[in-house]
Amino acid sequence: MNSLSTKDLNRLRSQGKIIVNRVEIFIETYLSETSLDEDLINQTLEEIIKAANTLTTAVSKMKTVQTVHHLNGSK
Repeated sequence: MNSLSTKDLNRLRSQGKIIVNRVEIFIETYLSETSLDEDLINQTLEEIIKAANTLTTAVSKMKTVQTVHHLNGSK
């Protein structure tokens, strides 16, 4: 498995946060211009935000695992 650099992991974490923010803005704008079922839109938004947060969490865990492997290798 190729190790991701700290820079790569930070970039992924940052992109995950950007995804969450942009999706929230898009949905808020969309909600103000549509008459669709608000509950359905809110459910969809929650699923999208959950997926983006899962990405951010996964990147954080990858960084933790990489750090542990690095520390174990330096002993």
